[in-house]
Amino acid sequence: MSIARTALVALLCIPATAQAQVKLEVTPFFTSYYATNELRFLDDNNLERQEAAPGLGTALTWRFNNVWAVEGAVAYIRSGVVVKDTSFVNFEPATEGYLVMSSARLLFQPRRTNIYFAAGVGNTTRGGAAFDVPGLDDKSDLSGIVGFGVRSRVSPQWGFRIGAELHFYRTNIDGDNAYYQDRLQRDVIVTIGVPFALVGR
Repeated sequence: MSIARTALVALLCIPATAQAQVKLEVTPFFTSYYATNELRFLDDNNLERQEAAPGLGTALTWRFNNVWAVEGAVAYIRSGVVVKDTSFVNFEPATEGYLVMSSARLLFQPRRTNIYFAAGVGNTTRGGAAFDVPGLDDKSDLSGIVGFGVRSRVSPQWGFRIGAELHFYRTNIDGDNAYYQDRLQRDVIVTIGVPFALVGR
């Protein structure tokens, strides 16, 4: 059984009554990034895609009660660009790059459960050598976000949280130029974090 699956089973087994009346909490987290669409696609042998990669982030959550909360988060992901092009030779591994993904979302956690749901908006900004190219001007995109996860407090001070989110947005990083097409991106983010109470218990 994987570490993530073991942690998920453990969280589900913690009674919901163990959750404390926390008002403000901070959650450092590890994240894994997966792009499900290409930045550029002509055919299976001519494409560019964002590299799957790990990252680090922090979320700040204000809880109105044990059901509703608002949250802001930012993550830094070392994701370059993988190019597959028949006109080049040995053009892999990925060109170095990074993503900064920031977001604001509403959280809903049904009573007497450890499961939560999220919906909100975000922004994805690209940088690094892969995008430091003349003509690549549209490097930030607004996104919609939906997600779900498991959250539980182990003690009044800290807990565990595992979540998955879908960030969807349109991108065209060279603007009106013809090299990159206007494409719908669907990025999946998986996070594992440890919430710490700052205000309330």
